[in-house]
Amino acid sequence: MDIARQTPLLRFSNINTYYGPIHILQDVNLTIYPGELICLLGGNASGKSTTLKTALGLVKPTSGTVEFRGEEVSRRPTSYRI
Repeated sequence: MDIARQTPLLRFSNINTYYGPIHILQDVNLTIYPGELICLLGGNASGKSTTLKTALGLVKPTSGTVEFRGEEVSRRPTSYRI
């Protein structure tokens, strides 16, 4: 199937996440399609764990949207996403 026609499994659009005054994720855009294998690489304090926590809803983004299978889930609880 042509990847351009597939609905992304997970999409971050302009995600900004803070821990207090510290800007952790800055305008993150990420699209993952079904069947893809993704690896987050980076040094300490580069936002890898925060990216995953934002996807799960454990950390709320200040702005931007998280979509799962085409549904905007940014305001949904972690239990709904899982």
